[in-house]
Amino acid sequence: MATSLVGDGTPEAYFREGVKANVREDGRENSEFRKVVVEQGVVDHASGSAQVALGRTKVLAAATLEIGSPREGRPSAGVVSVTVDCAMAFAVAGTNWRQYDKHGQDLARHIEVSV
Repeated sequence: MATSLVGDGTPEAYFREGVKANVREDGRENSEFRKVVVEQGVVDHASGSAQVALGRTKVLAAATLEIGSPREGRPSAGVVSVTVDCAMAFAVAGTNWRQYDKHGQDLARHIEVSV
């Protein structure tokens, strides 16, 4: 947002002035979306991978497949194991890696249940 939009100096006034002026903190208009870029096959050693960039935020996803022997007593059943790593690319004030690790564990459980 332009530095001239200071209002009374409070964060609320700063954002209120930005809404009135139709400009976001990063200079985009309120109705303007960030650029989205999707790249496939970005991790060579994975069975499948993609990187999604939304503005300056980037997310990397990779999947690997391992074919093994069926479990004893269940010769026609397969096993799906999901691991999700939600690592921070850089430090964010007020957060820690354990928060992201917990989100990754929750996401992995949801994916395993849905597969």
